[in-house]
Amino acid sequence: MLPGAAPVVVTARVTNVTNVPVSLWALSSANPSAALASQVVWTAQRSGSSVSSDLTDSDAHPLGTLAAGESTEVVFTLVLSASAGNEYQGQSVSASFFVRVIQQDS
Repeated sequence: MLPGAAPVVVTARVTNVTNVPVSLWALSSANPSAALASQVVWTAQRSGSSVSSDLTDSDAHPLGTLAAGESTEVVFTLVLSASAGNEYQGQSVSASFFVRVIQQDS
């Protein structure tokens, strides 16, 4: 990734195979002490819902509800901040992205 360059895009398909609605949450997991983590911004989008954060944030962010039998795509987009300077050259950070699904009471 280069500062201000085209984003990296990852898509997750989620299907609710239960007979009750579920809540969707987006979250990332990375080493928050890695200096580069604060410079990588991610966005998760789904059907009109959008949340953004950087890799130092491990909180779950709501993406709405998925009805019984419904499917959706969650698109994660990652960009390196355009303001990231030369001090980040050669650094790396590993990250994982998740869609947490929580069954709602029927």
